Amino acid sequence: MFKIFVIARREYQAMVATKAFILSLVLMPFFMFGAIAIQTYMARHADTSPKTMVILDGTGKLYGPLEKLAHERNEHQLFDKKDAAQVRSPILLEKGPPPPWNDDLRMALSDRIRRNEIYAFAEIDRAAVLLPSTSGPLSNPPLVRIYTQAVGYSDVTQWFIDSLNKLASSSRIEQAKLDPRLVTAVMAPLNVQNLAPFSRSSSGKIQKASSADRSVIFFIPMGIMMLMFLSLMLVTQPMLTSIIEEKQQRIAEVLLGSVSPFQIMMGKLIGIVAVGLTFVAIYAAGGYLVAQHYGYAQLIPLNLLIWFIPFEMLACLLFGSIFIAVGAACTEIKDAQSLLMPVMLVLVMPMMIWNVAVTEPLGHLATWLSMIPPATPMLMMLRMAATPMVPMWQPMLGMVLVLITAMIAVFAAGRVLRIGLLMQGKAPRWHELVRWIGRG
Repeated sequence: MFKIFVIARREYQAMVATKAFILSLVLMPFFMFGAIAIQTYMARHADTSPKTMVILDGTGKLYGPLEKLAHERNEHQLFDKKDAAQVRSPILLEKGPPPPWNDDLRMALSDRIRRNEIYAFAEIDRAAVLLPSTSGPLSNPPLVRIYTQAVGYSDVTQWFIDSLNKLASSSRIEQAKLDPRLVTAVMAPLNVQNLAPFSRSSSGKIQKASSADRSVIFFIPMGIMMLMFLSLMLVTQPMLTSIIEEKQQRIAEVLLGSVSPFQIMMGKLIGIVAVGLTFVAIYAAGGYLVAQHYGYAQLIPLNLLIWFIPFEMLACLLFGSIFIAVGAACTEIKDAQSLLMPVMLVLVMPMMIWNVAVTEPLGHLATWLSMIPPATPMLMMLRMAATPMVPMWQPMLGMVLVLITAMIAVFAAGRVLRIGLLMQGKAPRWHELVRWIGRG
């Protein structure tokens, strides 16, 4: 046992007391939130030059109101209210010729788009403002066509569509001889508040439901899942490289003169678990301080820490043993990467379905998928962070299943390590690894 803890201490120090680990702790938030920061920066430094649209108005009624709406937008919506920075492009409208239009005109306007003289042109059919017939055909032909530099989402295009729908609705209300104020009152949306279910305290008192920002509540489960995923990636990849380097440099042969393969593996696994818990402790504390600074600390379910720590430890044992076994069986990094491809797919799988687990944490799909041991640690924590109504037997059963799976993985990895640690040359195939596990 003493030798196991000596190896564990050495692995822990080798991973934690390095510049790479410290840089990972510092740079990881930039990788996690860098995309958001870059998008925010790009939004504030995007192209805000004037965008000209040519309007081919077949109704003869919409160009004037559209020009008025564009003027109002340019007056009030181009600048950010916080720092007065311009974040949107002004829209300039140009009136095109009346119908009929031909392809020569469309080609000429398209050439103007290519020369960057205009941003887009739009054709508005005469029937765009007519009241649709309730007994007409079910087909809905396009009444407006927009030709732009890039076919996709655009702030200018979205403004044009919203403004056109607003004007068309107003025209149809007038044709139907309805009171616009009455229609507005009828179509007014309800004020809906999203609340958590009522609960009962330990003293038996009924506690009222609480409300919070839905985006924050949606982000917390994702943050918990990402914390576990990043901790696993941080500890397993270096361990794989460490095992292969020990084989290449013949260090493993020296170690086997003093300790058994099982002691080497258990020491490395304990070191992996310790590094993972260190990573989680640092980021959990930092995340809580940030949430407390912005007033969201009460939304973080601290009681989940009781479940998170054992699930984190079991996940490190499960995936760490697999990475150690693959590293022991291979001599080159490229060979190990090909063997690890199925393992990486299993590791990433919870991130592919996390939306289902958050939106329907008590649903059959999320429940059964969270009972599959490789995905249980992340999906079970995701469900428990999304709702406090997960039955207690489910995380307990999930922990038992992960524990059994981790024990099987450790046993199998020990047999692979015993054979593969001294082997050199071509990496074995999966069926050969299975034979190693069976024969011992």
